[in-house]
Amino acid sequence: METSSGGQMLSPLVETEVSIASARHSQLEALKREFERLSLLPAAEASRWLARQKEQAAVTVQSAWRRLVTRRAFRLGISRAVLARRSAAATIIQRTQRTRRRVAHEAA
Repeated sequence: METSSGGQMLSPLVETEVSIASARHSQLEALKREFERLSLLPAAEASRWLARQKEQAAVTVQSAWRRLVTRRAFRLGISRAVLARRSAAATIIQRTQRTRRRVAHEAA
């Protein structure tokens, strides 16, 4: 395990929390830089930027929705295929058992 600057061992949970906090800090700094750049833009350009951001957000949401729907449909198709295969196997087993009983009954 890695050690902290004090030489103590850090648990994986603490390391994860530290990395998450670091990522959040980086994201916050990026947002601050973006805000500073936006505040320097003329109103018309800032408006166009906002429109692009909204469009990109809509595309992201639509993409996530399509992925979800596709995964659900795939799982449903797989479960239907498994059900059909099991049903066919049960039919074969039942037919075989009926045949065996009939042959055994006729032989008796």
